[in-house]
Amino acid sequence: MMPPRKDPSRRPGSGSKGPAGPPASTPGKGSGSAGKASSKPAPAAKSGTPPPTPAGKPASKPNRSSGSSGQLRRAPATAARSGGGNSAKTKMIALGAVGGLVAIIGILFAISSGKKDNTKIKAELHGKLAEIAALPEDQTLEKDKRLEELLKNPDYISSNICGQEAANLKKMYEEEVHPKAGVQREADEKAKPFVDEYGQKKAAGLTVPAAQGLMDRVVPLAGDYVNTSWGEQLQKIRNELNDWLQANSSTTKWQDTIKGMQITVDRLLEDGKFKTAKMKITEYVNQWPKDKDDAVFKSEVGKPQDKLNRKIVPYVKDLLDKAKDAHDRGNDPEAKTLLQNALAELEGFPQAKEVEAALKNLPK
Repeated sequence: MMPPRKDPSRRPGSGSKGPAGPPASTPGKGSGSAGKASSKPAPAAKSGTPPPTPAGKPASKPNRSSGSSGQLRRAPATAARSGGGNSAKTKMIALGAVGGLVAIIGILFAISSGKKDNTKIKAELHGKLAEIAALPEDQTLEKDKRLEELLKNPDYISSNICGQEAANLKKMYEEEVHPKAGVQREADEKAKPFVDEYGQKKAAGLTVPAAQGLMDRVVPLAGDYVNTSWGEQLQKIRNELNDWLQANSSTTKWQDTIKGMQITVDRLLEDGKFKTAKMKITEYVNQWPKDKDDAVFKSEVGKPQDKLNRKIVPYVKDLLDKAKDAHDRGNDPEAKTLLQNALAELEGFPQAKEVEAALKNLPK
């Protein structure tokens, strides 16, 4: 018996127990996936294209779980990339929200930290004003200096922060201290040289003409600067000179001194120092008690008195016009200062009532 013929289409060692397919050179019938056989090697399968199914073998279904298909193997990767993108975007949104929240908290903290304590600032200003008010009267310049420093602080002059204390600061400076400081500085310039001169002449020995000349000068100085640090000293010099002239009046006559008094009064009237001029005339009359009823004496003394009465009326009218002009310009502090300074020199005169009425009409 002849041995069985070997099937040339069967590959040695393939281990396949299925029916042998046709030879490679013979076109086989399969599932339709196999093409014509060629002696040239089959081109490499393109990426994502499944390899051809061998002839005679049914095509296997794609295994979605194992990813045997190239096209389906990309799907999990695409899904992973898509899921990763969404996750990254979510993280970015979360980080942005956290950053924005931190920024808002920082801004609120900065605002809270920079908020001013109005109650504390107001109490601080109140204490400083009390300290300045407690300084002695002869320290007007020191008061003026301290108030000017307080006025440089924007919190202290803000009515929104300090309220009435801010108004008190401005009032103390503009109406009380600063005008007095100006008079004090003027007194330092004029009174000190006179005091030094008086001391030198007194030490050398006074004469009647020298004493009368000093008396004519000290009277307006003592009147102008009575409320300064020089006021007490000037008043003392005036009293000393008056006593000296009374003791030496036997060697002089009122005719020798009346001209000097009249010149002094004229100068005082030009400066609006009516109260001081009147005081000067009264002192001169008291200096010559034995002659006060003499007709000629009364006539000569009456000349500066008549001039005083003539000048005070136009002076007050001009003063009221200036105060009104300042008020119309919106500068009530200037108007008030003008009226208050003039009122001090109009004390005892009927015209003082007009100035007082103008002061009351100014806003508080």
